[in-house]
Amino acid sequence: MTSNPNPNPNSNPNPNPNRVRGACPVLNMFANHGIINSTGTELSIFQTTKQIALATGIPRIAWQTFFFYVFIRKFTTFNMVKFSLADISEHGVIEHDNSIARKDFKDQPDQRIISKESVQEYLTLQKDGFMYQSDILALKETKYQTKKATMKTNYFLDKFVPTIETKGFFIAFGTKIIKPATATTKETEDAKISVPDFETIFLEEKLPDSFNRVPREN
Repeated sequence: MTSNPNPNPNSNPNPNPNRVRGACPVLNMFANHGIINSTGTELSIFQTTKQIALATGIPRIAWQTFFFYVFIRKFTTFNMVKFSLADISEHGVIEHDNSIARKDFKDQPDQRIISKESVQEYLTLQKDGFMYQSDILALKETKYQTKKATMKTNYFLDKFVPTIETKGFFIAFGTKIIKPATATTKETEDAKISVPDFETIFLEEKLPDSFNRVPREN
Protein backbone atom coordinates (compact mmCIF):
# COMPACT_ATOMS: atom_id res chain seq x y z
CA MET A 1 0.00 0.00 0.00
CA THR A 2 1.51 3.33 -1.03
CA SER A 3 1.67 6.49 1.06
CA ASN A 4 0.12 9.76 -0.01
CA PRO A 5 2.60 12.58 0.71
CA ASN A 6 0.00 15.34 0.63
CA PRO A 7 -0.73 16.91 4.03
CA ASN A 8 -4.17 17.17 5.52
CA PRO A 9 -5.22 20.77 4.78
CA ASN A 10 -7.52 20.84 7.79
CA SER A 11 -4.88 20.27 10.46
CA ASN A 12 -1.67 22.20 10.25
CA PRO A 13 -0.23 23.22 13.64
CA ASN A 14 3.30 22.50 12.39
CA PRO A 15 3.47 22.97 8.59
CA ASN A 16 5.62 20.35 6.87
CA PRO A 17 5.24 19.70 3.14
CA ASN A 18 6.70 16.22 3.51
CA ARG A 19 4.41 14.97 6.23
CA VAL A 20 1.77 12.28 5.76
CA ARG A 21 -1.60 12.13 7.50
CA GLY A 22 -4.45 9.65 7.38
CA ALA A 23 -7.99 8.97 8.51
CA CYS A 24 -7.50 8.75 12.28
CA PRO A 25 -7.72 12.19 13.93
CA VAL A 26 -6.05 11.03 17.15
CA LEU A 27 -3.04 9.51 15.37
CA ASN A 28 -2.78 12.63 13.20
CA MET A 29 -2.85 14.71 16.37
CA PHE A 30 -0.08 12.67 18.00
CA ALA A 31 2.03 13.14 14.86
CA ASN A 32 1.27 16.87 14.74
CA HIS A 33 2.76 17.19 18.23
CA GLY A 34 5.70 14.84 17.75
CA ILE A 35 4.49 12.17 20.16
CA ILE A 36 4.92 9.78 17.24
CA ASN A 37 7.06 10.51 14.18
CA SER A 38 5.90 13.95 13.02
CA THR A 39 6.30 13.04 9.34
CA GLY A 40 3.68 10.30 9.78
CA THR A 41 6.02 7.81 8.07
CA GLU A 42 8.46 5.10 9.10
CA LEU A 43 6.18 4.11 11.98
CA SER A 44 6.24 0.73 13.69
CA ILE A 45 3.40 -0.73 15.70
CA PHE A 46 5.67 -1.43 18.64
CA GLN A 47 7.35 1.98 18.88
CA THR A 48 4.14 3.87 18.07
CA THR A 49 2.14 2.09 20.74
CA LYS A 50 4.94 2.66 23.25
CA GLN A 51 4.95 6.42 22.64
CA ILE A 52 1.16 6.71 22.75
CA ALA A 53 0.98 4.63 25.92
CA LEU A 54 3.55 6.90 27.58
CA ALA A 55 1.62 9.99 26.52
CA THR A 56 -1.87 8.81 27.47
CA GLY A 57 -1.32 6.49 30.41
CA ILE A 58 -3.32 3.76 28.68
CA PRO A 59 -1.44 0.41 28.84
CA ARG A 60 0.58 -0.38 25.75
CA ILE A 61 -1.03 -3.80 25.34
CA ALA A 62 -4.41 -2.10 24.86
CA TRP A 63 -3.07 0.01 21.98
CA GLN A 64 -1.28 -2.97 20.43
CA THR A 65 -4.41 -5.12 20.53
CA PHE A 66 -6.42 -2.37 18.85
CA PHE A 67 -3.77 -1.71 16.19
CA PHE A 68 -3.39 -5.37 15.28
CA TYR A 69 -7.14 -5.92 15.06
CA VAL A 70 -7.79 -2.89 12.85
CA PHE A 71 -4.82 -3.59 10.60
CA ILE A 72 -5.66 -7.25 10.12
CA ARG A 73 -9.26 -6.37 9.26
CA LYS A 74 -8.46 -3.48 6.95
CA PHE A 75 -5.42 -4.64 5.04
CA THR A 76 -4.82 -7.68 2.89
CA THR A 77 -1.10 -6.82 2.78
CA PHE A 78 0.54 -4.81 5.50
CA ASN A 79 4.10 -4.20 6.62
CA MET A 80 4.01 -4.84 10.36
CA VAL A 81 7.50 -3.37 10.71
CA LYS A 82 7.04 0.02 9.05
CA PHE A 83 3.92 1.88 7.95
CA SER A 84 2.66 5.42 7.43
CA LEU A 85 -0.49 7.18 8.56
CA ALA A 86 -1.65 7.16 4.94
CA ASP A 87 -1.79 3.36 5.13
CA ILE A 88 -4.74 3.79 7.49
CA SER A 89 -6.61 5.56 4.73
CA GLU A 90 -9.91 3.74 4.44
CA HIS A 91 -11.55 4.67 7.73
CA GLY A 92 -14.99 3.26 7.17
CA VAL A 93 -14.03 0.20 5.14
CA ILE A 94 -15.41 -1.31 8.31
CA GLU A 95 -18.57 0.58 7.46
CA HIS A 96 -19.95 0.79 10.96
CA ASP A 97 -16.71 2.26 12.31
CA ASN A 98 -18.71 5.45 12.89
CA SER A 99 -15.78 7.83 12.85
CA ILE A 100 -16.52 11.07 14.67
CA ALA A 101 -14.48 13.13 12.19
CA ARG A 102 -14.71 11.22 8.91
CA LYS A 103 -17.51 10.08 6.66
CA ASP A 104 -17.48 6.47 5.51
CA PHE A 105 -14.94 5.74 2.81
CA LYS A 106 -17.59 5.12 0.16
CA ASP A 107 -18.92 8.66 0.73
CA GLN A 108 -15.54 10.35 1.23
CA PRO A 109 -12.65 8.60 -0.57
CA ASP A 110 -10.11 11.20 0.60
CA GLN A 111 -9.96 10.25 4.26
CA ARG A 112 -7.40 12.92 5.14
CA ILE A 113 -10.16 15.52 5.09
CA ILE A 114 -11.94 16.32 8.33
CA SER A 115 -15.72 16.10 7.96
CA LYS A 116 -17.07 19.07 9.89
CA GLU A 117 -20.57 17.73 9.21
CA SER A 118 -19.74 14.48 11.00
CA VAL A 119 -18.20 16.28 13.98
CA GLN A 120 -21.21 18.58 14.20
CA GLU A 121 -23.55 15.59 14.37
CA TYR A 122 -21.80 14.54 17.57
CA LEU A 123 -21.59 18.11 18.90
CA THR A 124 -25.39 18.21 19.00
CA LEU A 125 -25.08 15.85 21.98
CA GLN A 126 -23.36 18.43 24.18
CA LYS A 127 -24.86 19.24 27.56
CA ASP A 128 -23.80 22.21 29.69
CA GLY A 129 -20.57 22.59 27.74
CA PHE A 130 -19.54 18.93 27.90
CA MET A 131 -19.60 15.82 25.72
CA TYR A 132 -20.50 12.64 27.59
CA GLN A 133 -19.19 9.17 26.83
CA SER A 134 -22.60 7.55 27.30
CA ASP A 135 -24.22 9.88 24.76
CA ILE A 136 -21.54 9.27 22.15
CA LEU A 137 -21.76 5.51 22.64
CA ALA A 138 -25.56 5.67 22.27
CA LEU A 139 -25.27 7.56 18.97
CA LYS A 140 -22.65 5.14 17.68
CA GLU A 141 -24.91 2.21 18.55
CA THR A 142 -27.83 3.84 16.71
CA LYS A 143 -25.65 4.39 13.64
CA TYR A 144 -24.39 0.80 13.86
CA GLN A 145 -27.92 -0.62 13.93
CA THR A 146 -28.92 1.56 10.98
CA LYS A 147 -26.02 0.33 8.87
CA LYS A 148 -26.10 -3.27 10.02
CA ALA A 149 -28.73 -4.28 7.49
CA THR A 150 -26.56 -3.11 4.57
CA MET A 151 -23.27 -4.68 5.70
CA LYS A 152 -21.71 -7.20 3.36
CA THR A 153 -19.89 -8.82 6.27
CA ASN A 154 -20.63 -8.82 9.95
CA TYR A 155 -17.69 -9.72 12.17
CA PHE A 156 -18.64 -10.32 15.77
CA LEU A 157 -15.93 -8.09 17.24
CA ASP A 158 -16.63 -5.20 14.83
CA LYS A 159 -19.63 -4.20 16.91
CA PHE A 160 -17.35 -3.52 19.86
CA VAL A 161 -14.57 -1.59 18.08
CA PRO A 162 -16.40 1.78 18.30
CA THR A 163 -17.01 1.13 22.01
CA ILE A 164 -13.33 0.36 22.62
CA GLU A 165 -12.28 3.44 20.63
CA THR A 166 -14.64 5.72 22.51
CA LYS A 167 -13.81 4.43 25.98
CA GLY A 168 -10.10 4.63 25.23
CA PHE A 169 -10.54 8.21 24.04
CA PHE A 170 -12.28 9.23 27.27
CA ILE A 171 -9.66 7.48 29.41
CA ALA A 172 -6.94 9.46 27.63
CA PHE A 173 -8.63 12.85 27.33
CA GLY A 174 -11.75 12.88 29.49
CA THR A 175 -12.70 13.00 33.14
CA LYS A 176 -14.38 10.10 34.92
CA ILE A 177 -17.61 10.99 36.69
CA ILE A 178 -20.15 9.19 38.85
CA LYS A 179 -23.81 9.70 38.18
CA PRO A 180 -25.67 9.38 41.49
CA ALA A 181 -28.53 6.96 41.93
CA THR A 182 -32.07 8.18 41.51
CA ALA A 183 -35.41 6.73 42.49
CA THR A 184 -35.42 4.66 39.31
CA THR A 185 -31.72 4.16 38.45
CA LYS A 186 -28.58 2.84 40.09
CA GLU A 187 -25.34 4.75 40.49
CA THR A 188 -23.46 4.66 37.18
CA GLU A 189 -20.04 5.64 35.87
CA ASP A 190 -19.61 7.96 32.91
CA ALA A 191 -16.94 10.27 31.53
CA LYS A 192 -16.96 13.71 29.98
CA ILE A 193 -14.78 16.10 27.99
CA SER A 194 -15.31 19.82 27.48
CA VAL A 195 -16.71 20.92 24.13
CA PRO A 196 -13.66 23.15 23.39
CA ASP A 197 -11.29 20.21 23.99
CA PHE A 198 -13.48 17.91 21.85
CA GLU A 199 -13.45 20.46 19.01
CA THR A 200 -9.69 21.00 19.30
CA ILE A 201 -9.05 17.26 18.91
CA PHE A 202 -11.51 16.47 16.14
CA LEU A 203 -11.69 19.73 14.15
CA GLU A 204 -8.07 20.88 14.50
CA GLU A 205 -6.29 17.62 15.29
CA LYS A 206 -4.35 19.32 18.06
CA LEU A 207 -3.82 18.37 21.69
CA PRO A 208 -6.02 20.48 23.98
CA ASP A 209 -4.25 22.76 26.45
CA SER A 210 -5.68 20.68 29.30
CA PHE A 211 -3.80 17.56 28.17
CA ASN A 212 -0.75 16.73 30.28
CA ARG A 213 1.44 15.09 27.66
CA VAL A 214 4.63 13.15 28.28
CA PRO A 215 7.60 14.36 26.16
CA ARG A 216 8.48 12.04 23.29
CA GLU A 217 11.53 9.83 23.77
CA ASN A 218 14.23 10.05 21.08
